[in-house]
Amino acid sequence: MKEEERMISYSWFITIITMYVSYLFLTNSYETFIQLLSCQILSFLGFTMDEKMKDEIEKYPTKLMVVTSHTSVYDFVIGFCVYQIHFRKKYHIQILMKQSFENYVSPLLKWIDSRFRILRVEEDKHGMVKQIVEQLQFQNHYVIGLAPEGTRRCTPQIRKGFHYIAKELHLPILYLGIDYDKKRISVEPLYTPKSSFEEDEKWFQKTCTYYTPLFPDQCYWTREEYLDQERTISSQSSSSDDSSLPNISPIS
Repeated sequence: MKEEERMISYSWFITIITMYVSYLFLTNSYETFIQLLSCQILSFLGFTMDEKMKDEIEKYPTKLMVVTSHTSVYDFVIGFCVYQIHFRKKYHIQILMKQSFENYVSPLLKWIDSRFRILRVEEDKHGMVKQIVEQLQFQNHYVIGLAPEGTRRCTPQIRKGFHYIAKELHLPILYLGIDYDKKRISVEPLYTPKSSFEEDEKWFQKTCTYYTPLFPDQCYWTREEYLDQERTISSQSSSSDDSSLPNISPIS
C-alpha cells in the first residue's frame, strides 16, 4: 500500500467530537461516552481490533508496560482509543512524553480523562529513569505507555530507558501492534524483560517488522534497506548451515 493511501484526514475529528460531546452532556455518562467515542474514531480510521484482545487483556497482571513503534501522532491517538476501550477500567495510564510536547498535551488530557498521568521526559537530563522508578515503585493497577525509539523521526537506535524501567519495576512488556496496511490492531504475547538491554532491543526490533507503520521509512526496522540487509544475513546464515552438513553420497 502506498504511503498516501495510509494517510488519514483530520476532517472527521471535529464532527465526531461535536456529536459525542453533545451526547456526554445529555447522558452524563463519561464511561459510555469515552468508549463510544474511541470506537467511533477507530471505525472512521478504518481499523479493526483482534477479537481475542479483550480476553487476553483481562488476564494481564495489575501493572505492565505497553510499547509500539512511533512514526506519527496517529500512533498516540490509536493507543489512546485502545486504552479507553480495553484498559481503562483496570488501569491508570502513565505516559512518557517529551517536555516540549507535554506542555501542549497535558492540559487537554487532564480535561479528557483524570486517569491519565504524564511522566515528563527532559532530554539530556540524567537520573530520569531513577525518578520514574521512584514514582511508581509502590503503585499498582497502571500501564506505562512509551515508544522506545523516543522520536517519530527515523533512528537506528532505541533508548535504553524502557529496558531499565521494566526491569526495575518488574513489568512485563506488551507490544501493541498497529498495522496501517491491514488496518488491524492486535497485541503480541507478553514479553519478560531480560537481564541485558541487547536482548530486549533485538526483541523490539524484530517485533516492529511484523506491523507496517504509517510511515515505514521513519521506522528503521521496516525500511527496505534494513529488510534487505536482514534478508542477506539470513541467506548467508542458511548457506553457512548447509555447508556445514556432511557430504553424503547417495546409495547406488
